[in-house]
Amino acid sequence: MGTRKPLVAWDAAVASYLASRRALGRSYAKEEYTLHLLRRFLVAARARDLDERLFARWRAPFSRLSNRTRIIRERAVYNFCRYRRRTEPDCFLPDPSSFTRFQPLPLPRIIEREQVIRLLRHVSALIPRAAEPLRPIVLRLAILLLYTSGLRRSELVRLRMADVDARRGVLFIRDSKFHKSRWVPLSPSVRSELRSYLSARQRIGFDCRPTAPLICHARGRAYTGVGFYQTMMELLDAAAIRDQNGRRPRLQGFRHNSGSRIIPDAAVE
Repeated sequence: MGTRKPLVAWDAAVASYLASRRALGRSYAKEEYTLHLLRRFLVAARARDLDERLFARWRAPFSRLSNRTRIIRERAVYNFCRYRRRTEPDCFLPDPSSFTRFQPLPLPRIIEREQVIRLLRHVSALIPRAAEPLRPIVLRLAILLLYTSGLRRSELVRLRMADVDARRGVLFIRDSKFHKSRWVPLSPSVRSELRSYLSARQRIGFDCRPTAPLICHARGRAYTGVGFYQTMMELLDAAAIRDQNGRRPRLQGFRHNSGSRIIPDAAVE
């Protein structure tokens, strides 16, 4: 499988593979990143192509990664090699029986209604900062959307002003899991909170253009997924919210309460 120049056949196959998959309407960003990491490894190893020995060496450090990440990377390479075998029957194909096995998902840590009330009261009492004058009301709205609408963290931080219809009380979630979009209705109580936030945002002069983030922090900048997660963990710690085993609730646990669609009465100011 040698070539006159290192990785010429590899690069052509990767480009063809990604183009064919993106023609189906998917981004394949994670797969592209994985193949980029593998290519860097092959270049460092001065290899002309992938083989069984190099594949084993490449994934040897995976033990420090999460189970899910290992599976994603191994399957990405396997799917690419399967595609490549259509035109190059002799190219290497990993043995899937050697791949990382799926592990059962952890049980959700449900956040209780009383804990949500305590968290909302704590957030409402926060003192605005010079760079974040809307910090209390932004975080309050974020928590309410997580709790009542079932949004994922990634969906929440990606919301833009154009995705909000305050009059009808709905949010438009774009290209979420499995590349699907959907409308999410809000209850009258959450709709009222949303309108109050939008009014405060206009008064203070924050960016209200369609492309501006709905949930923002310093100077109107969007939260990253990691940044929002860290902020929420700090709030849970500050409000002393733990489950019966002394652990913080997971953000995913907020979604398991979303059937109520309403704000707990005791949390309404």
